[in-house]
Amino acid sequence: MACLRIALAVSTLVTAGVTLAMQITLEGQETRCFIAGANNREKITGSVESLPEENAARPLLYKVAGPTSEPVGLPLYIVTNNQFEHIVEETGHYAFCITNTSTKSNTFLFNYRVETGFNKDLSSLSTIEDANSVLKFAEQLLENTHIIVDRTETYSSREALYSEILDYMNTRIIRWSTCQMIFLICICFFQIYYISSFFEVKSFV
Repeated sequence: MACLRIALAVSTLVTAGVTLAMQITLEGQETRCFIAGANNREKITGSVESLPEENAARPLLYKVAGPTSEPVGLPLYIVTNNQFEHIVEETGHYAFCITNTSTKSNTFLFNYRVETGFNKDLSSLSTIEDANSVLKFAEQLLENTHIIVDRTETYSSREALYSEILDYMNTRIIRWSTCQMIFLICICFFQIYYISSFFEVKSFV
């Protein structure tokens, strides 16, 4: 197979049924394969998406002789819509190959996994659709965060304004109370002086 490159490091990881989700960059017409071991009746699933060209991926599934073998012959499964599910009919190694059909370099986001007994419940957590859902949720969360921040700033500004108004009112109340107290003291002194003068005049008479 022309321009074929086998990811040998991946094969040792996914042979135990570990989910592989990553991104790679392929040059024009380049092909790269990822090999996993699967037992009879286990399900192999995967998906791929290309950027910036949306339709540059040609994913194929091959049955290979071993974890380091190159795919030969016709593919076992032709992937359509860049997503697939395949029930294994024979225990062995299976290669998920991605070809860049474009003449330009593209980045490919993909996942490739074998559903075993211990990762079956987690098998639906790493699809591109889930990643898009998480991205939309994160965007909505960011938007809600901005709304909360704006409301918090509004409440803070309103609280600061109310605090200024209360301080101004308290200052006026204190000043008015002080003026009233001074006025009352002056009245008291005047009354004392007036009464004292009255008695002095009366005593003189």
